[in-house]
Amino acid sequence: MLRQKERIKEITGQSSLTKVDKDTGTKETQGKALLKEAEYTLYYKKDSSTHKAGDPVKWADNFKPELVKGIKKLGKNITLEIGEENQVAVKHLAINDYYWQETKSPEGYLIDQTRYDVSIKKVDDSKENAVITKNVVAKEQVIRFNFDFFKFTQSATGSASTGFNDLTFKVTPLDSTKPITGAKDTATTEYDPKLGFDGYGKFEQLPYGDYKLKEVEAPAGFQKITPLLIHSTFKEDKQDYSKSEYVFTITEKGQKEPIKTVKVPYEKMTNTHFSVQLNRLLLYDFPEEENALTSLATWKNNEKELTSLDNTELIDQLSYKLNKTQKWFVVSKAIDVEATKAAQKKDKEAEPVVIEETSKSLSNSEKTGTWTITHKLTTTQALTKQIVLFNYIYESEEAYKKGGGTCSC
Repeated sequence: MLRQKERIKEITGQSSLTKVDKDTGTKETQGKALLKEAEYTLYYKKDSSTHKAGDPVKWADNFKPELVKGIKKLGKNITLEIGEENQVAVKHLAINDYYWQETKSPEGYLIDQTRYDVSIKKVDDSKENAVITKNVVAKEQVIRFNFDFFKFTQSATGSASTGFNDLTFKVTPLDSTKPITGAKDTATTEYDPKLGFDGYGKFEQLPYGDYKLKEVEAPAGFQKITPLLIHSTFKEDKQDYSKSEYVFTITEKGQKEPIKTVKVPYEKMTNTHFSVQLNRLLLYDFPEEENALTSLATWKNNEKELTSLDNTELIDQLSYKLNKTQKWFVVSKAIDVEATKAAQKKDKEAEPVVIEETSKSLSNSEKTGTWTITHKLTTTQALTKQIVLFNYIYESEEAYKKGGGTCSC
């Protein structure tokens, strides 16, 4: 039996709520969703003489609750924003039944409608039980989205098209979006027995975030689609947070206006509705265009005529229009015009007379652009020769050695 001095006069409760991602089970988020800025309010669970069930607990209530963790929001109610360690906590609660409920969900996560019960009950009068601690864990569901598509190849005249199977598409996270979790990052087209079409593919359960959709490889003789950029955005209503909305857009790379926009009200993103359907896309592969090169050569310092012998470098601005982006092998030849004419006068099949040749591997990040090629000529060549440049582009150095050029200018 405890002595009188060891007995306590007051029993109070303390409660904390820890917020985690439902799938990871930790503070680690998915996509570009955020756990910070979530807000939880503490409510009474049962009626009493001073309050009704569902009333929020107030800081000024008789037992004078105190903040332990979290960011205190304006107002009389105990409403806290998630703080360090993804927690909110209060102490000095009276013996009673309470529950935590989310009143503001963070970007990329659903509104958590779960009530997290907290029951503060007396155990005994010992010092060890003077403070009854009840901790709960809130598991937050990330918003996910789906979309499906049909992949068609179109004839050169545009008069016919058909679905194409066994083509692989890939989604890649952009910018601050984390690696994909809980979903596949590739989809392969196939026959859809329900709709009766070839070329069907789908992506499911992608976490809220920004992604690039690209065709891994196009059928022979066709161009890959222009990559599509998928963006997930939260548009907050500053006047009434419940009127905020999520906006999902799909835009062709290089374009400003989206080809598809889907808007979902914030208040509809609940535990029972966590997946957004972006609906179906129709994707087309068009026949490959022929590669083309255009040469614009000047002497150094952008001079059209050679005015100084201090530098006899010939600078060629080689513009290209190519049917794909990759590493190419470029060969540029400075041809002696008069010597070539003389040789071909004797033999129509004679090769051009090359006085200087340079070759290198060059990459293009876009299908159109410009490369700079420099020819270092001798003073004699520069002064006495009439020169023209021939440029050749090959799929690779190996193709060049085999004589498989793609175009020239």
